[in-house]
Amino acid sequence: MLRSLVGSEMCIRDRFHPHFYDVCEYHLIEVSPSLVQLQRTRLVHHFHKVRIHNCSILNWKERENRRCMVIGIELLSTMPHDHVVWLADGACYEHWVTMVHPDNLSTANERHLQLRDPAILRYLRYLDWMREDTQHALRVLCQTGGRENIDVLKYDTIEPTPYDSSTLIANKIVHMNNPYRQAYLPTASMMMIEVLAEFFPRHHALFADWSDFTENINGINGPIIQTKKRIGKDMYIRRCSAKFNENLGMMDVCFPTDFQHFKKVYLRLFGNKSKEVSIMTHPDFWATFGGDKTAIYTTKSGYNPLVQDFKNFKVFSSHHVDGVDVGIDDEH
Repeated sequence: MLRSLVGSEMCIRDRFHPHFYDVCEYHLIEVSPSLVQLQRTRLVHHFHKVRIHNCSILNWKERENRRCMVIGIELLSTMPHDHVVWLADGACYEHWVTMVHPDNLSTANERHLQLRDPAILRYLRYLDWMREDTQHALRVLCQTGGRENIDVLKYDTIEPTPYDSSTLIANKIVHMNNPYRQAYLPTASMMMIEVLAEFFPRHHALFADWSDFTENINGINGPIIQTKKRIGKDMYIRRCSAKFNENLGMMDVCFPTDFQHFKKVYLRLFGNKSKEVSIMTHPDFWATFGGDKTAIYTTKSGYNPLVQDFKNFKVFSSHHVDGVDVGIDDEH
C-alpha cells in the first residue's frame, strides 16, 4: 500500500532474508495511473514478486484467507473525511459542495444539509457518539441508517438563504463557523477497516501517521492546509492557510488521526479477542524496536531526531490471534 517503501523493502529481503523473499508476495495498491507506471519501472527487478493494483483499497473485492501484513505509512492523513456541524439542540448537518455547472469551480455552492449519510452514521455508531436508546433526532437517524427522522429539525439547512431575516442569517453564520461544534470524521478510514474485516480477516496491520498539528484549521480533527505560492520562475514556497478555497489546485490537505478513535472502530469491527492492538509514539517505537541502529542517527551534539522528535507521529500496530472468529465485538 506504499509507493516509496516497497522497493527498499524488497531489496532488503532479497539481500538479507532470501528464504523469506522466495515465499513473499507484495501487493501494491495505488489509485494513480501515472504512479502505477512509475512503480512498474522502479520495481522491474522484483516484477515476479510484486503485483500492482490500480484501484482503491475501498474497492477491493478479492478475499485473502492467508496471514498477511497490511502497511500504511502516512495513509490515514490523506484519506477523505466528512465535515459535520451540529447545533446546541443536537441537530446535525453534513457539509456538501454542489456544482451548478460541472467542472466549473466558480459555480460551486456550499450546503449544510440534514445528516443522512449512512457512512457518517456508521462511524458515529462505532464510536458510541450516537446511541440508539433515545428518541433524539440524530440518534434515530443513526438507528434507521438515515432513512427517516421522527423529529422535525429547526432548520432544513443552516446556510443563510435570501428568505431569512437578518437575525436568522447572523444566527446561522455563527452556527456554521463555531469551531466547537464542527468535526471532520475519517469515514474513508472506517470503510478501509470494513474492507480489511471482510477481505483480510487474518491480517496484521501497521499504520503510522500524524496525530495532531499546531497550525490546523478550526474544528475537531481539523486538517492542516498548505498552499503553494509561486515567487519566481520554477520557484515556490509553501505556507499554511486557514481555508480550503485559497489558491485552488495548489494546496495539500493533511488530516490528523485520532488513534484512540481509530482503535475503537478497529476493535468494534474485529472484536477485542481476535486482534491485539498497540499504539506508540514515534520516539517510543524507535526506542523499543530500533536497537543499535538508532544510534546511527545521533548528531555530534547528541541530538537524535528519531527518539527526541516527531512526538506527534504515532504508530498503530495489530497482531491477529488465530483460533478466534473475526466479527463485531459481542459486547456491542
